[in-house]
Amino acid sequence: MQRPQSTRDDFDFLRKVGRGASSVVFKARRKADNRVYCVKEIDMSAVVPEEEEQALLEVQLLASFEHPYVIRYYDSFLDDEILHIVMEWAEHGTLSDRIKSEEGKVMKEIQIWKWTLQITVGLNHMHEKKVLHRDLKSANVFITANGDAKIGDLGVSRMLNNTQEMAHTMVGTPYYLSPELCEGSPYNVKSDVWALGCVIFEMCTGGGLPFQASNQGALILRILSCCL
Repeated sequence: MQRPQSTRDDFDFLRKVGRGASSVVFKARRKADNRVYCVKEIDMSAVVPEEEEQALLEVQLLASFEHPYVIRYYDSFLDDEILHIVMEWAEHGTLSDRIKSEEGKVMKEIQIWKWTLQITVGLNHMHEKKVLHRDLKSANVFITANGDAKIGDLGVSRMLNNTQEMAHTMVGTPYYLSPELCEGSPYNVKSDVWALGCVIFEMCTGGGLPFQASNQGALILRILSCCL
C-alpha cells in the first residue's frame, strides 16, 4: 500500500534556521512521530527553469545516498507550489558555527582528526556515486547530536556519467575555489578535494582560510599564484 503524500500541515515549524537565494530552511517537528527534521522550502512558482531543475536534482541526489557521513534524506513533497525537502536535523549546527564558537582558538587535534576523516569518507562515498558536491565548505558540514560530521546542502551538486568526466560550470564559494575553477577550466572530483583541504586548514587555524583578499579578483590571483 502506497504511503500518503506528506503535506505542510503534517509538521510544526519551530523556527527558521537559514535562507538561500531561492529557499528557506526550517527546524520542524513531524506530528506523526514527534521527531525533529530539517525542512527546506523552495518556492517553485518563483524560480526559473534552471533553478527548478537544480531543486529536483537535489532531491534525486539526496534520496540516492544512505551513508553515516552524508545528511540523510527522508521525504519530499509539493504543497501549494512549494517544494519541501525533509532531511536529517543536525542538532549542533554547522562546522562553521562550531569554529566561530571557539573565538579564534584551535580545537583539539583529536577532534580535527575525527571530523576530517568523517568528511573525507562521506565525500569519497559521493565521488564513488559519481557526484561532485561543488560547494564543500565548513557551512555545508553539519554536526549531529552525537558529534559526528556530515556533508549536506547538495543544492549545486552535479552527477557525472562517469568518474573521469569533467564539469564546466563555475560554482562554489570563492574562498574554497580550486585553481582550475578560477581559470574556468574543466574540473572533476579534485576540486572537491581542494575545498576539503581548505576546510581542514580552517579547523587547524581556528577559522583562517588559506587564501584571502579584499575582492574576488585579487582572491583568484592569489589562488592561482600558489600553482606557479
